[in-house]
Amino acid sequence: MRVLYQFPFSPYCEKARWLLDHKELPFVAKNQFPVLHRGITYWHTQQFRLPVLLDEGHYIADSTSIANYLEQHYPEYPLFYTAYTPDCDRLNQEILEIEQLSQQLGQVVKQWLYATALAPEYQHAVQIMLGEKGVLRRFERLSSPVLRRTLQRYHKIN
Repeated sequence: MRVLYQFPFSPYCEKARWLLDHKELPFVAKNQFPVLHRGITYWHTQQFRLPVLLDEGHYIADSTSIANYLEQHYPEYPLFYTAYTPDCDRLNQEILEIEQLSQQLGQVVKQWLYATALAPEYQHAVQIMLGEKGVLRRFERLSSPVLRRTLQRYHKIN
């Protein structure tokens, strides 16, 4: 079974979920705890970013790399236009331009999402980040403030 290691609020992880859904590939999404995910992510992919897809024993990091991997290994339901489509070069170029723009906007959106999630009136968002079960959820009184401070420092949210 494919596993997508992700943050529930990340636009990049959302993109990876859309890619898998478009390809109609079953997967299990495993939410990661911000900052603590870095050890596991680095162990498998030598980088710190999510999403990470585990497919057939291979770890693929970054939503764009996941898109390319899925396109190569699962050609049904293509993600890109092929030579059979009129104007395919122009359409593929537009896809790449949108991808570059989304990378730039993604940073701003991510910062805004975390800033909103850390606002006192959205306490339930922090609970979602802690996950439904596990050690962090069992010690929510301790882990919730640590998560808040860590996200504020790491993403420069004040």
